[in-house]
Amino acid sequence: MNIPKIENLHNDELYRNSAYCIGLMVEAAKEKIYPYFDGIFNFLKFVYTKTTSPESKDNATSSIMRMIMTNPNKIPNYYQLVPQLIKELPFTGDVNEEFNGIKFLMFICNTEKSFHNLFVMMFNR
Repeated sequence: MNIPKIENLHNDELYRNSAYCIGLMVEAAKEKIYPYFDGIFNFLKFVYTKTTSPESKDNATSSIMRMIMTNPNKIPNYYQLVPQLIKELPFTGDVNEEFNGIKFLMFICNTEKSFHNLFVMMFNR
């Protein structure tokens, strides 16, 4: 799967919509998209780091959360990434992604007991 080369366009609206669309594809396609996780993950990291739009950052973050909920073992440095993702909550740009953020927290709570202290710390801030 080749993701179109949009990196040089510097268009936050395009980044936002691309990140959102990719997240929905990951969620729907599940194991059919696993072979492309590396490229998708790299694209979402690119969007997050290059955009100036809070909405684009939220959509990229939410899509990475969808990837983790689909198959956490396919995400590089999964255990180091989860605390960074949780720090992005609550979303401030695209509040429509909040539901996905809550689903992600529930997923982590139900599957990864090792993050218990992180949640305690997060809710005490």
